Parts: sequence; structure tokens; C-alpha cells
Amino acid sequence: MSQSQPVKSAPDLTLVRGARAAPARRAVVIWLFCVAGLCLAVAVIGAITRLTESGLSMTEWKPLLQDIPPLSEAAWQRVFALYQASPQYQLVTHGMSLEDYQDIFWWEWFHRLLAQLIGAALALPFLWFLVRRQLPRRLIPYLVGLFALGGLQGALGWAMVASGLVDRPSVSHYRLAAHLSLALTIYSFTLWTAFFVARPRAEQTVPVALRPALRRHAILGLAMLATTIVWGAFTAGRPALQHIPADGERHCPTGPVRARSLVDQLHR
Repeated sequence: MSQSQPVKSAPDLTLVRGARAAPARRAVVIWLFCVAGLCLAVAVIGAITRLTESGLSMTEWKPLLQDIPPLSEAAWQRVFALYQASPQYQLVTHGMSLEDYQDIFWWEWFHRLLAQLIGAALALPFLWFLVRRQLPRRLIPYLVGLFALGGLQGALGWAMVASGLVDRPSVSHYRLAAHLSLALTIYSFTLWTAFFVARPRAEQTVPVALRPALRRHAILGLAMLATTIVWGAFTAGRPALQHIPADGERHCPTGPVRARSLVDQLHR
């Protein structure tokens, strides 16, 4: 490297005056990795909710109040009656018993509860670290942005559920894809922030000449992975085909079936 070429330094993650650097940073890193783990867990529970067709079992959205499940027979009968008025019950699960309804209710309830716990797990330690002046200055806007994205994710999740409570027994695949995309964004952003705080100068371990190519390959790989995941939401959100042809098999669908086949084939 020539003397005239400037040396790129890592962004300033200096703690505010009076804070202890090493212990505070370790605590912030552990906290962010725990939040990222919760984001992954809620995505897995969301997938189970989707597979068990439990997502439309709760027809109300009451933030902070829905943490308390039905605790009496009368409460269960009330929420079950609301579900019986939904298109899913009338067109798909008509005749379902209260016991069967409870099985799908708990998956959706736990999914929503865990999502709200993530908000608390992000907000409460953030306030604690902020009051104790143990947060890097540059990190504060990122964390506020993460909290805002989490609130948006909750609203988008309800908008997705609401699309399946009007005149169709399934949610909009567009809103499903948007919900999954935002979940992937929040998880990736939280994980990236945790790694960045843990090793703010990790890029300097890579030779300067290799950094542009490595960055391009990383962006391309992540973009392809994200596209495949999100396209899977479109595949899951549309009516499934009874038969998806294997590679090389002749298959010439027409009309709506052709559109569904195209979505499935692109995902594969």
C-alpha cells in the first residue's frame, strides 16, 4: 500500500465517557445474539403455525392483552365462536370440535407471544444499557430502527391474518411473502449488528485486494438465498399442485394451473 493511499478505519464504536469498554461490549454482544436467536425461534414457530394451518385460529388482534389465553370454559367458547364465523371454519374445518380448535389455537398464541417477548427482550436491555451509558454511540440509531421494524412486523402480521378472515380461507400470499421478508430482514440485521459489535474491524483481516470480490460474492450469495426463501412464501401461499413434474418430465399446464406451476418450478 502506497504512502498516499488512505487507510480505511473501522467506524467509531467508542463507548460514552465513563463506561467500561470490554465488559460492556461483551454484554451488548451477548444480548444481541440472544435477540437474534429469538428471531430465529419465532420464525420456526411461524413455520409450524403455517404447516398446522393454525394461523387463522385467532381472529382478534389485541397487542399486550392477547398474552392471557382463555382460562375458562366461557372464554374458550367465545374465541371458538369467533373462529366459527371465519371462512376457514365455514369452508375447510367445518365441524371441528373445541378440543381440536385448542390444538391449533396454542400454536398461533405461542407465535404471537414469542413475537411480543422479542420486543421486550430488545427494549428493556436497550434502556438498561442506555441509562448506564454502555452503548456505542453509533449503535443507538440501529437499535431504535430494529425496534421500529419489530413494531411494523407485528402490524404486517395482523394484516396478513386479516386477509384470511374476510372471504377466503387462506391468507394473501403477497402479505405472507412480505411478512417473511421482513422477518428475514430483522433477523439478518440483528445478527449483522451483533457480529459488527463483536468484531468491528473484522474486514481488516482480509487482504485489501480481495475485499471487493469477497463482498460481491457475499452479496450475490445472500441475495440468491433470500430470493429462494421469499419465493417459498409465494409457493406456500398459493394453492398447491397435486403433482409437480420431475426434472425432464413433460408437463404443459394451462390457465391458473400454469401460473401455479410456474411459481413452484421457479422455487425449485
